Amino acid sequence: MLKHKFETWLEKQTVSRNVEPLFSESIKCYKAEAYRASLLFSYLAFMNILKERIIGAHRPAVYEQGKWDFMLGLLRNDEKWEEALLNATQAMEAFGPEDPVTKVKPKTRDAIFAIKPTIRQQIMYWKDRRNDCAHAKDNIINNYHVETFWAFLESNLSKITVQGGMRSLLNKLKTHYDPTFTPPNQDVTPLVAEIPSSVEPAERDEFWRVAFSIIQTESPFFGEENVLINKVLALQDAGTTNSLAEFLKQSGSKRLLLSYLSENPSFIALLDYTPAEIRSFWNTTLSRAEKPLAIYASMLANALIPKDEIDSANRVVFGIAREYTDDVQQHVILEANGFGKIIEEGVFTSNSIVKYLWTNERADLIRGFIEHYPLTDVVVKKLSSIYNSGTYSYWLRERLEDLFKRKDAKKQEFKALVAAGGYTLPSHLPSLA
Repeated sequence: MLKHKFETWLEKQTVSRNVEPLFSESIKCYKAEAYRASLLFSYLAFMNILKERIIGAHRPAVYEQGKWDFMLGLLRNDEKWEEALLNATQAMEAFGPEDPVTKVKPKTRDAIFAIKPTIRQQIMYWKDRRNDCAHAKDNIINNYHVETFWAFLESNLSKITVQGGMRSLLNKLKTHYDPTFTPPNQDVTPLVAEIPSSVEPAERDEFWRVAFSIIQTESPFFGEENVLINKVLALQDAGTTNSLAEFLKQSGSKRLLLSYLSENPSFIALLDYTPAEIRSFWNTTLSRAEKPLAIYASMLANALIPKDEIDSANRVVFGIAREYTDDVQQHVILEANGFGKIIEEGVFTSNSIVKYLWTNERADLIRGFIEHYPLTDVVVKKLSSIYNSGTYSYWLRERLEDLFKRKDAKKQEFKALVAAGGYTLPSHLPSLA
């Protein structure tokens, strides 16, 4: 049987072991056309999610400790938890008239959830439909009601957060990354799983800014920022992932983004760049990356660069590249898009290789080109000439010597072209003798 789109959405959410069976029963009942039971199970799953969010949260600053402890006690009572939770969803942030002098509305001490009044109203509506199901009332409950409730969950579940949830989660992250409190290699996944329920969509940008700042300040271990990003992507929560991608695309986050892309170049395809943004990326931002060719190959593989712009992009990237990739797939993509021709032109045809300081900076790039691309007469003639002279790049010489010692086939390929062209074997490359 085909999956309902709600099932697909649910697979991407993080729910507890207590909640998962309730949703599973709801879907089974829906497919069996037992719509009352389906809606009831979904409603119970929803309420259990909210209960877990309160129990797992830190006390909101506006909530008195005594009342908070009393609330937690009610939520752990099998007879009273549902009523107590429903009341908690309806407690407003403010009530009464605005003070004419201070212009401030008085706050209640009962506002746990940071949600809009419209969502509170909808929760009450679904509580009534839940009663229709549980008490066999006359109101008709059909597939429309179930599907509408599921749509409500998809739209609003991530918005129903505990007051101060973001600050509470940031405090937990601070403790997690502080080695005086948390041992090395402690898995951050449980904290990442709290993001959808603890951080309101409008707070996400600020959350990422502070979270990465905490890692940079507290963690003594390299690469923890990339680990956090990986964990967020593994969560497969669309709202959380999209907010992270938008944060990383900001100008102030370029270092973070480039660091992650250098290790995970395929991530570039998930950033939803416009054609103009992509052009700006390879023209400017890519030059700051540790592994620009890996990222560039991924851009080409995902057809992010229009065909009529690839030649221009190749020339820009050649200008910033200092080493070639040893990844076979990346090489195949670069070769198929003409990058090798640009290297040959820029290094050998243009005669830039005679400038030994220029060549020193690009010794790894040139070595990679010679290793991975078929040799041509232009390349062999130029190298033979340079390494029979007294002025050449010692850095490139070291790399070529290592290459010809490791790759006998490449050595024989070079010598065959030397013989065919009537050139003299380079005396300063003794590995070719």
